[in-house]
Amino acid sequence: MRFLNIKGKKTALIRFVVPTALYVLNTWNCIVEEIMGKIRIAFFDIDGTLLDFGSREPSLKMKETLLRLKENGIILCIATGRAPLSLPSFALTGFDAYLTFNGSLCYSGDTEILSNPLFTDDIKRIVRNAAGIGRPVSIATRDRF
Repeated sequence: MRFLNIKGKKTALIRFVVPTALYVLNTWNCIVEEIMGKIRIAFFDIDGTLLDFGSREPSLKMKETLLRLKENGIILCIATGRAPLSLPSFALTGFDAYLTFNGSLCYSGDTEILSNPLFTDDIKRIVRNAAGIGRPVSIATRDRF
């Protein structure tokens, strides 16, 4: 058995490490509980966060996490660069709000929270400039591509 010399006393390592680890773990749990008590809303990106890359459905662990958050009264939101029509089907239920188009269109159910679309002249200029350099452009609204 290994021993530590603490204040001139030979102490078994296990007697020192285990209580210290338990103290750290208990302190960490208290901090987590305090933080969780203050969280009211959580935002999730889709690709690489809710979904592993290449996956179409969240993992079981992610589903359990979302359920626990919901059970604790946390408001769940999706924050994505995607258009509303390109949200995966699992994302259309269980979430309280959606921030789409990188925050340019935010809504909850049928209630629009924020809409900041591009001006028509700006869209035309983008399409013209992209065509001039041979680049494709995708244009979407809340309900159509």
